[in-house]
Amino acid sequence: MYRVLTILFLIVHYFQVSAQRNQLVWGEVESNAGFLVEMLPLQGKDFYTLRWKGGNALGGYYLTSYSYLNKVKTKRVSIAVNYNIANFEDVIVVNGLPSVVLSNIKGGREQVFLQQYDEDLEQRGEPIIIADYDVRKVMSKAPIKIIQSKDKKYFAVLWQLAGAKNEHDIYGYFIYDNKFNLIDQGEYELPYESRYSQITSHILSNTGDYFFVVKEFEANQNRGLNQANIMYKAMHITQAKAGKLQTYTLPVQGKRIEAISVNIDDSSSYVITGVYGANELKGIQGIFYMKLDFDKQQIINQGFYEIDKDFITEDWSQREIEHAEKKELKGKYERSLYDYKMRETQILPDGGMVGIMEQSYFVVHPMSDYRGTTYSYTYYYNDIIVFKIGNKGTFDWVNKVKKTQVSTNDEGSFSSFASIVDSNSIRLVFNDNIENYDGSGNFMPEANYYTSFNIRYNTVAIAEIDTKVGTQSRTILYTGKDVKTIAVPKLFKIDNNSKEMLIYTTNKGRELYGVLSAGE
Repeated sequence: MYRVLTILFLIVHYFQVSAQRNQLVWGEVESNAGFLVEMLPLQGKDFYTLRWKGGNALGGYYLTSYSYLNKVKTKRVSIAVNYNIANFEDVIVVNGLPSVVLSNIKGGREQVFLQQYDEDLEQRGEPIIIADYDVRKVMSKAPIKIIQSKDKKYFAVLWQLAGAKNEHDIYGYFIYDNKFNLIDQGEYELPYESRYSQITSHILSNTGDYFFVVKEFEANQNRGLNQANIMYKAMHITQAKAGKLQTYTLPVQGKRIEAISVNIDDSSSYVITGVYGANELKGIQGIFYMKLDFDKQQIINQGFYEIDKDFITEDWSQREIEHAEKKELKGKYERSLYDYKMRETQILPDGGMVGIMEQSYFVVHPMSDYRGTTYSYTYYYNDIIVFKIGNKGTFDWVNKVKKTQVSTNDEGSFSSFASIVDSNSIRLVFNDNIENYDGSGNFMPEANYYTSFNIRYNTVAIAEIDTKVGTQSRTILYTGKDVKTIAVPKLFKIDNNSKEMLIYTTNKGRELYGVLSAGE
């Protein structure tokens, strides 16, 4: 009897602790005029939103302020600068205030302006020029990019002029602190032809240093049928300072790097993690980790983890496994992971780190008749892979969170996931199907229902992975019936300091905001 009571106490205690750790607070359901572009968090339940209202010709961008998850005020964004109509580029939060970025080309030069708004969404002073550069007539202009450091104390304006096929692109940047002091600026060309290089990511450190990652390609001299005319060559990390470049090439000879994520602790030391495959084969074979002292151009620590074949094929049918084995015997195939993207990496307080990647891809379906050819797009967002690297560079564990999300002609709007990482756990939040859970709200591993975006069967799941040992629990966070709306995880925002997740849901002209607090 005592043992039974003890077990019952532990079960009740577990759910009480889980509820305390994952507190969800909702605002009120409101009508949603227009299309939500982005949420701009301030603190907790206070935030701004940017949305588009109206058609292409007469529509415009609108800012809305929210307090305690409830709407306070809405104001249309002005795109006039010095009595001229400018182009809307972006909006960021600087010192707690929404700041709209606009651009205008005049006399062969492009000027980029920043217009701040106050807490009442009224324009605060005159717009200031934050970038000014020549636009060459023979080059095409790429969209302006605005990036911020993680602590939001610095922001940068990035611009690009694209050259012709055999020419080099021209890049430039302006870096400011949150008092609008110019910290650095420069203009540069990459030492690679545009057709053989691609900047995959931009990073602004908490010290105001600007880095970017370049993926370099080369001509495929042994191109076969249905093969690309270029192939992977190298991955470079480059710092731009005063217009000069310092580059470090990742030393992974014989491996093809598919994607990387970079975390910078300070201006010279940072952590790189990513996925790799064999040069001659498609797919992903493993995960790598490096800690780099950029100034000294030295690897401090590194590790490689080859993904086990059983891990890759654990969801495959016996027929699929046998087919793969036959292809492997011919020497032109190896079981690998396909279409995985690095989504997030977080450094833990003990010096270790966790990484999260997701399988995502789309398939194009051409349909032809007497009227011509149209195209349909099917979007897939499937399993999530989570891994932990210890503070000594060893891979502690790798785990998989199973999901299957399929949608058509919507760019996967309701698919993917959002995550909160702390020293004890990784929490993943995503849409799922209620049929995958038992009556107590616990996930049933043997169930295999596709995610439902229909309120009747929709549920939002939370998968929690223990950072120390990698064990996983997965339960229902709430159901579509509870809130009468569907979650949009791609628009969720995370406050890594408070460990809070700002949630957005919508359905049939209604929307609802919430905050998930995930205390440690």
